[in-house]
Amino acid sequence: MIYLGIGDGGSAEARYPQLCDAPTQIRSSIIRIDPAGRNSKNGKYGIVAANAWAKDADQNTLGEVYARGFRNPNKITWAADGTMLASDIGYTMVEELNIVKPGLDYGWPEREGTFVLNFAGKKSAIYNLPARDHKYTYAVAQYDHDEGNAISGGFVYEGKIAQLKGKYIFGDIVKGRMFYLEYKDLKLGQQAQIKEFDLQFNGLPNKFIDLVKNPKADMRLDLGENNTIYIWAKTDGKIWEVKDCIAN
Repeated sequence: MIYLGIGDGGSAEARYPQLCDAPTQIRSSIIRIDPAGRNSKNGKYGIVAANAWAKDADQNTLGEVYARGFRNPNKITWAADGTMLASDIGYTMVEELNIVKPGLDYGWPEREGTFVLNFAGKKSAIYNLPARDHKYTYAVAQYDHDEGNAISGGFVYEGKIAQLKGKYIFGDIVKGRMFYLEYKDLKLGQQAQIKEFDLQFNGLPNKFIDLVKNPKADMRLDLGENNTIYIWAKTDGKIWEVKDCIAN
């Protein structure tokens, strides 16, 4: 199957939040399709019968949708045990990581992380969750805009660097910081603790944002062959290979 993360297209900020949370809309969703199938409306791909919105017997809803309620699900990955993880870039204050399960709603545009948003009111404000709130599924890790401004989604590392094994490794696109958490600590209904790496380039301590000499680091990271970790930025065009990790 092919999974695609679809953002909200700026609908909530433009005062059309209803476009982000309607079963007739593809916005703010992760979709799952069968590239070998032909039962879509245009006959060029397949709608997976097990998708929650394909089973509701409503022809107006989009059967392609696997899960809803994301602002910008920019990176989807799977742990070795099959758990699906998706990072979601926030708007007002919170960047988040989610365990994605089929048929669940992760809250956007009424929620950002574990906070309430009200786009009919003050867009720049967030509020505490109401008591006994069970309407949405919430992030399993989050950080606010004091730490970074746009999560750069990562992966659970299972390569040769012993200190990194079993960690979900990710970063922040804007501030160029690199974070991690223990994958075993990720549980629905809880918040895992996020920690930060100190970085060295060519053996010398440095901050990534200072290295690229740009106010926006534009950091990205991913795995290559043999689970090699690479870090790069659009700002300077360089690709860095992670060689080791040492506990401090």
